[in-house]
Amino acid sequence: MQNPEDKTVSRRIMDAMESPAYLLEKRYSTGELMRITEAAEFMLCMRLHTLIFAADMGVPSLGMIYDPKVRDYLELLSMPSLGDVEDLDVDRAKAKIDAFMQEYDLYVDTICRTRDRLQAAAEQNVELLREIFDECGK
Repeated sequence: MQNPEDKTVSRRIMDAMESPAYLLEKRYSTGELMRITEAAEFMLCMRLHTLIFAADMGVPSLGMIYDPKVRDYLELLSMPSLGDVEDLDVDRAKAKIDAFMQEYDLYVDTICRTRDRLQAAAEQNVELLREIFDECGK
């Protein structure tokens, strides 16, 4: 999290929500963050690492763009964007979240299929590196 900007945006969104929401205030280990993420129904993400954790845990996400890398990763995951954080329209964001929830099962399926595809590609990369190192060792 980038303080205090992220907390400001997060609180603004939470104030507009009708359902309970939680802002993680203390520092957590990576393992703790992964378990917290896994327990979520979905994630509103602004930071790339949050998107990565959510995807790894099979949790669908909606992103808020602060940097092109977030937009690009959302596109790779086939997850929706709420728009740019600099001009976030809360009413439009709420409408997008409502639409997201209408298609929730589709997004769960999409994120799980995408995660599996990306993990398989990562495993292929590891295998290719092993082959290269084996060749260099000869």
